[in-house]
Amino acid sequence: MSDDNKNNTEAANGGNGAAGGESEPSIHVLVQYLKDFSFENPNAPMVLQDQATQPQISVSVNVNATPLGEDMQDFEVDLMIEAKAEANGSAVFAIELQYGGVFRFQNIP
Repeated sequence: MSDDNKNNTEAANGGNGAAGGESEPSIHVLVQYLKDFSFENPNAPMVLQDQATQPQISVSVNVNATPLGEDMQDFEVDLMIEAKAEANGSAVFAIELQYGGVFRFQNIP
């Protein structure tokens, strides 16, 4: 009878033999949100009429993580994306996006 209980416990734990002591590593998304968004098209419509030259486009992406609390399980992660385009010395557009989320990391060695 005890062998049957052992087999049931292993099956419930995915057959890894762990009986609830150590769990698999996991990442949970607790919340996600838009922190800031900006779109500027300062020279419209004049800059859009001259399509003779390709605009110079630059994109930058940054990710920052900040621990929330002393247990080092919850982190706020910020994704910052900036894109700018210029043509003939004039700004075509500028975009800034800051997107955030709170994530919980468990059983990460």
